Amino acid sequence: MDEIDAKAPQIKNVEERRGSTNTIEYSMLFSGKRRRPKTPMPIEGHKLVGRLLKSALIGTRERAGVHRRVDAIRCELDDWAQCEYKRDELSDKGFFDLYYHELP
Repeated sequence: MDEIDAKAPQIKNVEERRGSTNTIEYSMLFSGKRRRPKTPMPIEGHKLVGRLLKSALIGTRERAGVHRRVDAIRCELDDWAQCEYKRDELSDKGFFDLYYHELP
């Protein structure tokens, strides 16, 4: 039994874990604790990705599984934008337009 115990991998204590150097933890009301990149995405980057995701959502309306996955990405990136920027940097309408205002 001692031989088996000696070969078993040692489990680190939770307190000993180091945090990621590239991500930080954030918490949203309905999604709970998650991680996002430490470096904020520029607002222009969010606008570009938002347009691409809106276009993908239009193109996947007939494919429920794909549509649901793309929408989940949109929701997560919207959460990131809300964590990265304050109301004085981007208005409520600006936040909504990033990921949810429909394309013409």
